[in-house]
Amino acid sequence: MEKIKEIMKDKYNIAFAVILLIAILSRILFLEQFPDGIEQDEAGLMYDAYCMAEYGTDRYLNENPVYLINFWGGQSVLYSAIASVLIRLFGLSVFVVRLPAVIFSVLTIVLAYLLSKKYIGKKFALVLAFLITICPWHIMQSRWALDCNLLASFIMISLYSFLNAKKDWHYLVSGVLWGLTLYTYALSYIMLPVFFIALCIYLLYVKKITIKQILITIIPIIILALPLILVQIVNYFGKGTIKLGFITIPQLFKYRISEIGLKNVLYNLNPNNYNNFWELLFASGGNQTHALEEFGTVYYALIPFVVFGFILIIKESIQSIKKKEFN
Repeated sequence: MEKIKEIMKDKYNIAFAVILLIAILSRILFLEQFPDGIEQDEAGLMYDAYCMAEYGTDRYLNENPVYLINFWGGQSVLYSAIASVLIRLFGLSVFVVRLPAVIFSVLTIVLAYLLSKKYIGKKFALVLAFLITICPWHIMQSRWALDCNLLASFIMISLYSFLNAKKDWHYLVSGVLWGLTLYTYALSYIMLPVFFIALCIYLLYVKKITIKQILITIIPIIILALPLILVQIVNYFGKGTIKLGFITIPQLFKYRISEIGLKNVLYNLNPNNYNNFWELLFASGGNQTHALEEFGTVYYALIPFVVFGFILIIKESIQSIKKKEFN
C-alpha cells in the first residue's frame, strides 16, 4: 500500500492512472453489445474455445490442436486457448470470450507507457498512452474476439521483455513470449522473423545485446515454432492430420498459402481495387467490425500525422545507426 502511495505522488503517474481508467472503461463497458452481433470467425473461435474447455479438443475432435481448422481455412489457436481457460472459470458468454482482447489490449497500453517512459520520457509516454487509448483501431481490436487481435499485444509484451532482460533466464522467458506470438496469427510467420532478426542486428550494432543472449532467446522460439512448421508441411504436401504425443497437427480442408504472393501484394497496393491496402489501413474496408466508417482506423484528420511520423521514424533510425546509439 505504501508503494502505491509513493507511486501516486508523481503527477505523471496520476495522469496515467486516469488514462488507464479511460482505456479500461472504453474497452469493457457494454462488451457484449458492441460490436453488435457475432462475426462468423468470432463464433468459430467461441465454439472451439468451448470445446477445448469442456473436452480438450477443437470442434473437429482434434486433441490439443496447435492450429485450428475453423471454417476450413484455419485460425491461430492462442486466443481460443486463453478463452478456454476463462470459460472453465466463468462459463461461456460473449463477454467472457471477448475478455482476453480487453485484458491484453490494456496491458499493451501499460507496457507502451513504461517502455517509452524509460527510453524517451514521461511526457512522451503519457501522450503515447493517450493516443493508443483513443485510437479507433485499438478500441475496435480490444472488443472483438479474433485470433489476430492478440498479435499487436504479444509483439509489445515480447519487445518489452526483450529490451528489459538482464539475466539469462530473462532472455529465455522472452524467447517463450516471442514463440507464443507465432500462435496469435499466421501473418506472424512472415513478419516476426524479419522483425526479430532486424531488431537483433540493430541491438548488436549499438552494443545493447550479446550473441549469447540472442542464442538463449532463439532456443525457445525454435522449439515453439516446430509444431507450426509441421502444420505447413502437413498441409503443403497433404499428409493428413498427425497426432504427436499430446498435440495434434491438423490438415486443413483449404490451405491458404496461395494468398501469400507478389501478385496479391501488387493487387492490394492498387487503390482502385476492392479492399485495397490503403482502404484497410485507414478506413473500414466496407466492414463495420474493422472500423467505423465515420472515424476510420486512426481518425481521418490524423492521417497526415501518421505519414509525418513514419518519415520521422526513418530519419531518427538512420541517425541512431550512424551514431551507434540505441533509440
